[in-house]
Amino acid sequence: MFKRKIVTSVLLLGAVAGAYAAVKLLKDDKEDVDEELDDNEIHFINISDEEVRKPYDVEGRDQSVKEVAAMYPYLDPDFIEEMLSKKEELNKSFNEDTLVTVSHKVDFKMLDRLEEFTKIMEEAGYEVESDELNVVVSRKLFTEDDAILSDVLNVANQAAVLYGEYLENEVKE
Repeated sequence: MFKRKIVTSVLLLGAVAGAYAAVKLLKDDKEDVDEELDDNEIHFINISDEEVRKPYDVEGRDQSVKEVAAMYPYLDPDFIEEMLSKKEELNKSFNEDTLVTVSHKVDFKMLDRLEEFTKIMEEAGYEVESDELNVVVSRKLFTEDDAILSDVLNVANQAAVLYGEYLENEVKE
């Protein structure tokens, strides 16, 4: 009987240790992915309205889409998939540590949202050019893995929070 309790205790401790190790491993893996996307990430969401936009449902999506959607909950999962499919292309477009200008074109339906977006982007160090309800924001950055992707996701998410439509981006040396 005493041996059975010892064996049971050892098995229970082993199960707890295994569960802890598994959770730790998954958490470390998630942090590695987050660090890859966080290197040049800027989170500058500022919602002044009482109206809060609901995040998209990502159930049934690829794990990488779910992870990105967790950081950028206002982006359409289809947009996230599209951008993730361009990840390698974006990373290989320029040599590492190349100074590039990334420009983003966004369209708004309401002037007050455009003005709020403009203010947020200027405070974050972006140059802003607007024409009625269209805006182009740009900034210079040194390329490294996922830097351009991260910038696109940040700006697109900020636009989505304010009900803007992210139209396109352009990267130039």
